Amino acid sequence: MENKIYNIDEMLPLLKEHIIFFSINDQKKKYFHYMKNNILVIDVNSRYKINEEDFKELFKNSKFMVFDPSDNIEIDIEKDKEYYSWRQ
Repeated sequence: MENKIYNIDEMLPLLKEHIIFFSINDQKKKYFHYMKNNILVIDVNSRYKINEEDFKELFKNSKFMVFDPSDNIEIDIEKDKEYYSWRQ
């Protein structure tokens, strides 16, 4: 898919087809994924599921783009090592 900007009505049917979207809200990038009849919302500080009605109310004015995992994602190896060292 191209780098199109979607409104909520355009993105919801695609989200239900398991296309991952993102939006920038409150200066944070949030990711959205449809999962078991709920929408999973992920940002740097949180991860939660909400139903479609709540999603529409919370994000009705947002603009969305398709998330493409091949878009230049860099992993900070040192931060990754630090994170996993805490989990052990």
